[in-house]
Amino acid sequence: MQSITLGEVTVARITEWEGCAPITAQLAPEGGREVWERHSSWLAPRFWNRESNEVVTCSASYLVRSAGKNILIDTASGNGKERPYFPLSTLTVGSHIKCHLPIPCSLGSLHVLCTGASEPI
Repeated sequence: MQSITLGEVTVARITEWEGCAPITAQLAPEGGREVWERHSSWLAPRFWNRESNEVVTCSASYLVRSAGKNILIDTASGNGKERPYFPLSTLTVGSHIKCHLPIPCSLGSLHVLCTGASEPI
């Protein structure tokens, strides 16, 4: 889990999935290879693989800890969704939030849950 502390606030990224995916017109409609090449000084190799023309992408939620409160920001990009434009994450199944909350935080200690998910975790 990656985290950053800014003053009294800690933000931790809880990664559900991270990997490489082909760059498609649906994923980057105005991002032809020439655009990626033009920005390759900062994109490659961390965010873009020149040889395979794949982009590094992830699905994540964020845990914000501040003033004794734990706030989970769920980006609602996870489980059970049809994604014809991004087959690698279509109908995924996982429990990343349940499994990867940092100790001593537990689901019961969350003060606020911000989510677009249709079902509770």
